Amino acid sequence: MAHRTRPIRIAPPPLSDQAAVDLLAFLHDLVAGFESHYFAQIHRFYDQRSEHNLHRPDPPPLADGDPF
Repeated sequence: MAHRTRPIRIAPPPLSDQAAVDLLAFLHDLVAGFESHYFAQIHRFYDQRSEHNLHRPDPPPLADGDPF
């Protein structure tokens, strides 16, 4: 039986203009630091799943009667 969780919905508190700008700057810095620290792992994850790394079987050979 799969365990399902419900997302926690938290209403954002009212913020002053300055607090909203400061919070946004903090979040940008947090994400930039996260990406910088984990860049190699993130890059490797997406590279392994990129189009040029997907294995596709070769198409079957054309029969002699095929027009192309």
